[in-house]
Order: sequence, then C-alpha cells, then structure tokens
Amino acid sequence: MPNRALSTPEFEQALRQCATEAIHLIGSIQDHGILLVLDLNDELTHVSSNTEHFFGLDPNELLGKNIKHISALQPLLSLIKDKKTAAHHQNISIGNKYQFNISKSIHDESLYIELTPNTIELDNQFKIESTINELLSIDRTTHHSDYFNLLAQYIQEISGFDHTMIYRFDSNWDGEVIAENCHNTSDSYLGSRFPASDIPAQARQLYTKNTIRYVANVDADQIPILSAPLYSDKTPDLSYIQLRSLSPIHLQYLKNMGVAASLSISLLQNKRLWGLITCHHKTPKLLSTQALLRCELIGNLVSEHLNTDQVQEQFSLDEQIILLFGKLSQFLWLPQQGIPDKILEEIQHLMSADGVVLSLKDKRHHFGKVPESVELEALIQWLHTQEGDKAFACDDLSFRFEPAKAYQHLVSGVLAGPFPFRNGSFVLWFRSEYPRHIHWAGEPNKTHVHAADGSHRLIPRTSFSEWIQMWPGHAQAWLPAQIMIAQRFGAALLNQIEYIFKLEKNEHELNAVTEKLEQTQEIMASIIRHIPAIVTLKNADNLSFKLLNPAGCEFFGIQEEDIIGKNDFYLFPQEQAERFIQSDRQILAKTCVVEINTEDISTRNGEIKTLFTRKIALTNKKGDATHLLGVSIDVTEKRAAEHEIEKLAFYDPLTGLANRRLMLDRLGQTLLGSARSGKHAALILIDLDNFKSLNDIHGHDAGDWLLKEVANRLISVVRKGDTVARLGGDEFVLILDDLNADESHAAQDLEWIAKQILEQFIHEFQIQMPNEIEVKSAIQHRCSPSIGISLFQGCTLSAEEILKRADTAMYQAKSGGKNTYRFFDPEMQKAVLTRITLETELRHAVVQEQFILYFQPQVNHLGQYIGAETLIRWQHPKQGLISPAEFIPLAEETGLILPMGFWVLEQACQHLARWAVDPLFAHLTLSVNVSAKQFGLPSFEHEIKQLLATYQTNPNRLKIEITESLFLDKTEVVINKMNAIRKQKVAFSIDDFGTGFSSLSYLKRLPLEQLKIDQSFIQDILSNPKDAAIASTIIALGKNLCLTVIAEGVETQAQQNLLKSMGCLSYQGYLFGQPMKMADFEQLINTQPTVK
Repeated sequence: MPNRALSTPEFEQALRQCATEAIHLIGSIQDHGILLVLDLNDELTHVSSNTEHFFGLDPNELLGKNIKHISALQPLLSLIKDKKTAAHHQNISIGNKYQFNISKSIHDESLYIELTPNTIELDNQFKIESTINELLSIDRTTHHSDYFNLLAQYIQEISGFDHTMIYRFDSNWDGEVIAENCHNTSDSYLGSRFPASDIPAQARQLYTKNTIRYVANVDADQIPILSAPLYSDKTPDLSYIQLRSLSPIHLQYLKNMGVAASLSISLLQNKRLWGLITCHHKTPKLLSTQALLRCELIGNLVSEHLNTDQVQEQFSLDEQIILLFGKLSQFLWLPQQGIPDKILEEIQHLMSADGVVLSLKDKRHHFGKVPESVELEALIQWLHTQEGDKAFACDDLSFRFEPAKAYQHLVSGVLAGPFPFRNGSFVLWFRSEYPRHIHWAGEPNKTHVHAADGSHRLIPRTSFSEWIQMWPGHAQAWLPAQIMIAQRFGAALLNQIEYIFKLEKNEHELNAVTEKLEQTQEIMASIIRHIPAIVTLKNADNLSFKLLNPAGCEFFGIQEEDIIGKNDFYLFPQEQAERFIQSDRQILAKTCVVEINTEDISTRNGEIKTLFTRKIALTNKKGDATHLLGVSIDVTEKRAAEHEIEKLAFYDPLTGLANRRLMLDRLGQTLLGSARSGKHAALILIDLDNFKSLNDIHGHDAGDWLLKEVANRLISVVRKGDTVARLGGDEFVLILDDLNADESHAAQDLEWIAKQILEQFIHEFQIQMPNEIEVKSAIQHRCSPSIGISLFQGCTLSAEEILKRADTAMYQAKSGGKNTYRFFDPEMQKAVLTRITLETELRHAVVQEQFILYFQPQVNHLGQYIGAETLIRWQHPKQGLISPAEFIPLAEETGLILPMGFWVLEQACQHLARWAVDPLFAHLTLSVNVSAKQFGLPSFEHEIKQLLATYQTNPNRLKIEITESLFLDKTEVVINKMNAIRKQKVAFSIDDFGTGFSSLSYLKRLPLEQLKIDQSFIQDILSNPKDAAIASTIIALGKNLCLTVIAEGVETQAQQNLLKSMGCLSYQGYLFGQPMKMADFEQLINTQPTVK
C-alpha cells in the first residue's frame, strides 16, 4: 500500500492506473524459447514469431494449421494427446539444430506448449539434490532466521546468481528482505523494505499461479505472439507461461537496479503469497529447464514448511481458546460482575496485544492499554460502520479514523471479532504505537509523470539507496493466524451469549448460583462445538463419551447421540480401542497434557486416517481427574502430501525405481556397511545402446515403455536387498553389497551377474503401442546394454568417485562394441577425460561453426572433372585440423550430427548456386553424405526443399549419398521419402556399396542414380580375384539397372585401367586428387580442365 505519510492524490491515481495493467495479456514472450498455442482440435491458434529461427518454420505458415499435418512438429503429437494434465518433457528433437525441453499447460480451453532449446548443462546436479535433502532434514525447531539464511545460501549456490534474497510480505503487502546471500560486489538489501507498489496486486496474483518467474536477459528482444485470422481478437492468457515477457515498467525497474537476469520463486502459505525467493545477476544468465524444475520443487518444500508452521500455530491458539472459555464460562452468566484481571490478561496475551476490551451485554471489561471511555465509545461506533462479517484488523488506526490521532501513541493497532456486534458483546484487542525507522530500498513513493491524456502514470525509481523514514502511527502488524483466531473467538463468544439469552427466556428464575454452575459443562460443550478441530470429552471413571463436537461427528460419520455413553470400542477395532483406552488411563493417572503426533486410526468405513492429537486431564478442586478432554486435527491430506513430496524426491516417477538422490543415499550406506564388514561391494552402471534412435523413430511413448520393461528385467536379476535405480535418461544403476571379502572371488561373482544382465537383453522387447484407433500394436525392438562395473571395499572412495569410475568403465564397454561389460581400470580414466573434453569442444564447435568443407574431385573416363564429394573437417582453434574419423562417431552418438549435417547441405547448396553462373563450374555436381539419423528426421524432406528454394540451387547438381544401413528399419518409409525428394530432381547415390546386406528386392524399387563401389574392393583389385569379381558384378548390376557406377579409392593408373575395362566410367581417389579446400579445388578447375 502507499506510504500514507507521503502519499499524494497524483501518486494514488498513478497506483490505480498501474493496477489496471493486464500483464497476463502482454502478447509477447522472451527470446530464449518458443510458444505454440493449440485449440482442442489441435489447430495452431497462436505462435511466437521466432519459429523460423529455432526450427526453420515460417510462423505465418503454421497459423491455422492442424499440428498433425506439419511434418516438422510430428514429435509433439504424443505429447498433446493428454489435454487435461500439465507436463514436462526433455530432449525432444525438432528441426535440425536443437533438442528442446517442453512444458505443457492447459487453460482457457487452449493447450500451451513452451519449447526451450536444451543447450544448458546442469553442472550442479549433486548440489541441488543435497540441498533438497538438507531442507527436508532441517528440524522444525530451527529458528526462522536460521532457516531462511540457510535457504538463501543454498539457492545462491545452486543457481549461480550473484545475489539471492528471501523477501517476506507484511499485511500491507510491503516486502522486507529477511535473509540474503550475495557476492562481495553486490549491494546488500538485508533489512530493507520494498513498497507494495513495486509488486502490484495483479502481479502478486500471477505469482500464486506460476510459482517460477525467470528472466534470462532484460535487454533481449521481446518476441511478439502472432494470431491466426480467426483468433485475431483473442490475446492468449500467459498467466501460467514461464516465457511470458515482463511489463516495460518491470524491465526498467530491474535495469535501474543493475540487474540483467532475474529468478523469482513464490513461497505460498495456505495458497496465499507469503513471500519470494528473488535472485539477481548482473549479466544475462541461461538456466536449464531441469534447474528451474528443481528450484520449483525447493519452493514447494519451503511452502510446505510454512504451511506446517501455520497449522501448528493455529492449533496452539485453538487449544488456548478452549482453556480460556473453560475459565470464562461461569462469568458469561453474570456479565455485570467483574471478570478477573488474570483472565483478561490471558485473553490479551492470546493475541500478543497491549490491551483488551471484553464487552458482555454492554458491560465493558478492560485490561492494559485502552482508550479513555469517551474515546472508546466513539471508536466502537466507528467500527460498527465497517463492512463485512469477518474480523477487522489494522495497524494504522489514526490514518483510518481521524479522532484516533489524539491517542495514537496509546493505540495504533486494533483487532476485533466479527461484525456486526450483537447484544452488546464483543472483544477488542489493542496494540500501542511502535515508532520505528523504516529502511526503504530507495524512496518508496516512486516517481510519476503527467501523461498527455491528463492521467498520472508510474515510472520506476532510479535509486535503491537506503532511504530512512520515521513511521509514526503504526503498530506491529497482526499475523494472519491471529486474525483467524479473533474471528473464531468472537463468533464463539456471540454464540454463547445468544445461547444464554435463550435459556434466560425459557427459565424465569435461576434460584442459585450453583444451578448456573451446573450448566457450565453444557456451555463448555457448546463452545467446543464451534471449534473446527475434533473435540471429545470423556468421563474419567469409565472413559465413556460425554461429548463429540460436530467436526468429530462429521469425521467419524456418526450422530452425536450414537456415541454418548459409549467408549472407544464403538468407534475403533478392538486392538486399536484397547490401546487408546490404556493410553487414556495413563493420562488420567498423571493428570497431564499429552501430545500424540500423527496417530493412525481406522474409521468405521475402513479408511485409515491420521490425527494430530492433544489430550488433557480435567481435575476438580481436590486435584482428582473428572474428565478427559481431547483435541485433534485431521492431518491425513498433509501427511499424504508429505509422502508424495518424498516420493517425488526419492523415486523415479516413470519406473518406480530409486532415483539418483535415493541411490546416492543407499550407496553411502553401502560404503559404511562395507567398512564395518570388510566385504566388497559394487556399483554397476548400465546404459542402453542406441536408445535415442528408438525415441526418434517411434516416439517417447515407445521409449518410456522400454525403460519400464528394462526396469522389470533388472529387478529379476538382483537379490531382494540390492538397489536398482534409474540414474536418468536411459541409465540404470545396481548397488550390490555383502560380496566376498576376496577381491578375485567378488569379481567372479560380478562377472556372473553382468552375464545375467546381458542375457536379459537377448530376447526382443515387444513394445505395446496404441495406434490411431487405440488398438494395441506391438513393435519388435532389439536393445543391448553397455555395462560398467566399479568394485570397492570400505570408505576409501566417495560415492561420486565410485559413480564416475563405473561411468568410465561403461564408456569403455560402449567403445568396445557395446552389448558387453567392463571393470574399471585406472587407465580408462585418461581415455574418458579425453572423450569428455572432445565432446564439450565439439558442442562449442557446432555453435561457433568451426567446420570447413573439403572437396575430393570426381572424374570420368575421359579425364574430365564431373564433380566432387564434400567432406567435413573440424578446424580446431588449438589443435588445428581434426579428421572426421575422430569426431563423426561422437557426433552420431550425441546427436550433434544433425546440425552438422544441415550445415554441410546448406554449404553445398550455396556453392552450387554460385557455380551455376560460371561456365567452368556449372556442370559440376556435389555429393553430400547424409546420416541415417538425419535422413530419418520428419522434417528432412522439407529442409531439402527449403534450402533449394533459399539459394536458388539447381537440384540436378545435388547428389545425396546414403548407406545401405538406412534400409534396415522402416524400409517402406525410407523408399517413400526418397521418392518424394527425387521428385525435386535431387539424385541419390548408395555409398560403400557391397559392404552391407542389400536386398535386390528393394534395390530395384529405389529411385537411385548411382552406385559407389567401396574402396575396400579397389585396394587389392589387381591382386585379389575375389575383389575384382565383386567390382565387376557391381558394375554389371549398375548397368543392368540403368545406374551410373563410380569407384572410390582409386590410387593407381593400373586400377583405373582395369575398372575402365570392366565398364566403370567414373572415379574418385588420390590418383585424381586428395580432399582439398574450396579455393584449391576451384583453382584446380580453373587451371586444369582435365586430369593430366
């Protein structure tokens, strides 16, 4: 709220104008991702305008189309089937440049899909998981300040942001920084307050809907959202969208603070915004989707912590109310008599107040600091004018009620029970002025400007230097729990007074005070009926129920008359009832208060419920127990939520196996057990070979099914006490303990287990997949594992080191041909480090385009140059030129072959377009090798068409070289795609022909132009008759199928002469030229039109 002491009418108008800004309909997103919006029929109604940049699709061509008819977006089909559940998916390939992380949300009868490139590595995985573990383990008795100081430290460490603050809202929605962690170069805001106008009401509402708010770069372009013609009048609601752009005022606000990147995590208490975790960075900063999801989980854990604190606080106050009413009840009958100061003091302390007024039938009873009689009556009359039927609370009375200025030092805060006051009965609590200096982060009333239309509009303040203000006329703010309890206390008081009025109307005389006192227990029961917790009252002699309040009747599903006079055997099974009765007798014998945490009970309808209970022995003047009072709250849902959080934190939701976090915990226990027993233990890491190809070809549903089936097979191999975990993606871990103390014997046992695992993969997996009409269809899939084994004894190695060793061994198994296992050997580490370094540098090379094309000439039998084969080389900034033999296999394995392959095709089209205007070069063709993975992309055909159109390339001059392995799976699909590309006049050549297992039955159906004889048959063609016979057969086969034939690896004139005599008229090899740079190739053609 605005600072009342300094606020002006113009500033108030500017605040109202700001509050009307529809920031959820801003119409743009941040530039590090894409937004697609679909209607319920899967038609694209809105798209962000940057789709062409990320996956080469014109946004205007997407709008209004059904996503099923857009080939490049086919990977999304399996994700949009469920239109009811929000979800996150990782590593989805779309286009040829990126893999995407995808978030799906549903609202406003639309499906919103956010795509962010998976370009960020989550380097601090272990730190994030240990942070979650530490947060879960923090004792509930830990002081708030210590808890939030630790939280700020954890968030700052795992996010890597310069500055992390914990920001708590007060009752006026001003915020205070209660904890922070920052680098020395950042300004500290600890203890500073930020006015409510910094985060207006509509922004706070969005924080409750979308609990993660992330801005990667405040200076980045805002990407407009385009609309299909039929939806041009509908702006998409971005309330739940993480990529949503910020208001220009908010962006300028961050820039004025020197902030380039920002992350906010909402902290909710019972669905109400309690505060924020705010992270600032001085430079732009990209976070992975995985990091954001884990930050969101941490926010949920803290919110659950806040919820539990409030439940316990309200429970404690409820219990105090019950005891207070027990003491107060006898005075409700005789309101004209005085109420002891001790009771009034307890009512005052219930709300941590400085004074209290209790009015019973217009008789005022007061204690502590309260206004004078005349002033009090004027205040009561003013309170009667306030709207609503709930409790009234304020901490700035003199700013609301002008006469209160005369006594604001005595009373500045008021808390009253529900309105309207009835029968002259109510309770008021007062708090005195709490003068203090407020340390604002800059002047709180931001600058406003006078707009052309006559209105006043806010502009962000430019300074956040400490601005100290003396804040008179304010008391300490009332807590939400106190306001809620005031509502209950006042309602219970009014109900009891009305109850007494009814009794007095029916009874003309109450002959003695003793008769009135006999009604005390009934009054107590009536009071208890208004408590939302379950309240029971039992007789001490036989533990029969004397009272069960409405909340208890609803919980147990019975009427109160059913239970009166009966004991626990009526409600619970015999064994449980006996246990409860025994416990009750112990409490009565000790006349004490007993707290029972999370007691599980069986209800009459068979449900298992969890109660948090306190039981109190009520005694007479002699100290003898007469009754047993029980107060319980149902925490079943809370406990279920805690279990669900634990499940999310410890188990993989897809397979049900232990996740990385639980696996590391089990590994730590195994290390300790091995140290105690002296026996060996082992960690086995299993990676599925070629798993990504299954996802690419059949979709993620098939991949998920395979992962679940693999989990089942692995469980069948190990002992019951062994751990089977899913590490992430397609990696699994087995932890085996209690192995032989002798290392060689333990290794033999592990070798037997590894062979058992390999045997589990001998049989094909029958993957059950729903087709278009929801009929189950099976996919036969062969899958093999690469297994790494790390054997250890005692605690000489850390858990992380053991996992790294198994990972090293697994990669050795993969390099050794896959479908095998390897034990860790120290020499492996060097090779793995080299491979990891190469992979990292290769990723940078793709982004920075460190590749160059080499060209190896191709000639005909007349010695004329007819074209060249394009060969990619890596121009490493430090190591120089790197051969493709070193990096192409790694590119295939990591998926980097896709952007590399697209780059080669693009370069080839550019060169052909440039050569087309030069008579010396116009006739040349360029052959481009295309991997099976790139050819299998749904968008490949469209990419070829788009490149030809973009560079105006003659398609007759482009030749795509494919290998025979392409036809091993989905032959019909491959042939159809080749026919579609051939219609664009692009030629096909089969590379390394003769080395695969080609079938003549499909070879005759392929739209081929050329066969290329593999160089392995050319090397010994002069000395090995079998090689000569194979080459001759291939040449004859090509001639009979009307295909040209080219031989690669021709190095001598004698080899060429023999091939020529066989009928092969095209050649490639060192005899005619080694692979060379573009400039050298062009110079060769310019200076030497034919081969010498």
